[in-house]
Amino acid sequence: MYESYLLGPESPTQLNQMRKLLSPIIVLPLLGIAFLISAAFTQSAPDTLQETSGAYAPQEKEPTRLEEKQEKDTLAGFIPNKAILVEMNGQKNWFRFRNNGSVTIEDESGDTIPMQYMARGIRVTFGKGADEMAFTFRKPKVSAGDILTLTIGNSSEGSEARVLEVVATRILNTKEATDLLATEIGKWKVTGTQVNGTHLPGGGTPERVEDISEVNWDVEGQSISVKFNPLINGKKVPFIGHKEYDANEGVFIWRAKGEGFPETVSRQRYDLEKRTYHSQLSHPNGTEEISTYEIIDENKRFLKNHFKQNGEVVFTLELTFTRITE
Repeated sequence: MYESYLLGPESPTQLNQMRKLLSPIIVLPLLGIAFLISAAFTQSAPDTLQETSGAYAPQEKEPTRLEEKQEKDTLAGFIPNKAILVEMNGQKNWFRFRNNGSVTIEDESGDTIPMQYMARGIRVTFGKGADEMAFTFRKPKVSAGDILTLTIGNSSEGSEARVLEVVATRILNTKEATDLLATEIGKWKVTGTQVNGTHLPGGGTPERVEDISEVNWDVEGQSISVKFNPLINGKKVPFIGHKEYDANEGVFIWRAKGEGFPETVSRQRYDLEKRTYHSQLSHPNGTEEISTYEIIDENKRFLKNHFKQNGEVVFTLELTFTRITE
């Protein structure tokens, strides 16, 4: 809840968005852009579609008994409902794979593009023929630190990329998302420590953080509002946050606005297994913000947040939220 103090860039058109999303991680940029343009506008949609709020979205399909028995040591069995953060040439992109053959690709600013994928052996392909882009992993069960090879079309030349993070991302249904939001309602005592200048000699100076956070329904059953007061430059600044679930993308949208600060918007992916929200945001000044928000139990939460500039951690924040029961 203590996230995002700077305003991110507005989303460009789909074409410019596509150029921006993936071309930085492709060794041959012009060919990569040609592939992306072709793939986004010519790929067939998923076989099963449902109409949601006037827009079509992939329908999650229930696994058949045969699919349930699919060996879990294959990439095709491992990759559905996983989000994989890939870094290449200093650029980071999330690939969120669903179990219906669709993938959402998200860059550091939060811009997204939906595509189709196919997994065979230890290879994942996007597109077809000369426009095909492929990730070849070293093993079927992907984990942080793994190296993969990226190729385009029929080219025998590839470029290496690195897996930074792998998160389980089964799409929550509306009831599950509503239930999660409901668990946040109430007052919370906030305690912890923040350190500014962790990259400087001596590691920066720790500051004690104490606050009271209030969470209420914004629209009951759909969104919550959060009042909190982060410590910025030695002063507490009133902030208001809003959180809601985007069922099409399967992520929670978090918006925060403080006095004298522009609004920021980030997407939070919820890991059901670890009961943890994950978010990442790139600010206009180049600062990268990475956060996790873990549900310890009904009455306790733990937030871990750090900022990076030029690859160095420059600020850290660790907070414990304890429910106030009256």
